[in-house]
Amino acid sequence: MSVGYKYFYAQTVNKNLYKHLQINPIAVTGIVKINNHLVFGKRSMNITQFPGLWELVPSGVVSKESLINGNIIDCKKQILLELSEELKIAPNFVLNAKHAFIHYDNFFHITEFVYELELAPILLKKLEKIKTDEYDEVRCVKVEDVKFFLENNSNIVPIAITILRYKNYI
Repeated sequence: MSVGYKYFYAQTVNKNLYKHLQINPIAVTGIVKINNHLVFGKRSMNITQFPGLWELVPSGVVSKESLINGNIIDCKKQILLELSEELKIAPNFVLNAKHAFIHYDNFFHITEFVYELELAPILLKKLEKIKTDEYDEVRCVKVEDVKFFLENNSNIVPIAITILRYKNYI
């Protein structure tokens, strides 16, 4: 069943609504690697949830476009759709895409399918110049500098910290 974002957002703002609404979205998040760099996006100030915070990109809630036969969710298709929408990167630039793990967020009640995406090296310079409706800034951070990046950019979406810890980046 598709539920409007406004109801999910209301549930995140007022935790008492969860017992009535019981909205449990399914989402995807990517750990994008290019030449030993991870890609982070600073969310636009025009975004309702987590404006101005850094996150791993791409990410988003599963949409109808990723359904097969109307009832099977293709999360890999969804992460590639998010990559195209958020970073303007076509699937042919993805060298490897593999499912890493599933995370359930007890606070927001979101089931997150996490994918590791390896992109063509030619995109490294292009990505840092991208500005979209969703991201005010995109940064490619060397893997060995991720901890330093996070220490100096403390406004990070919580799921990103969880993912980075689980994958031993921090």
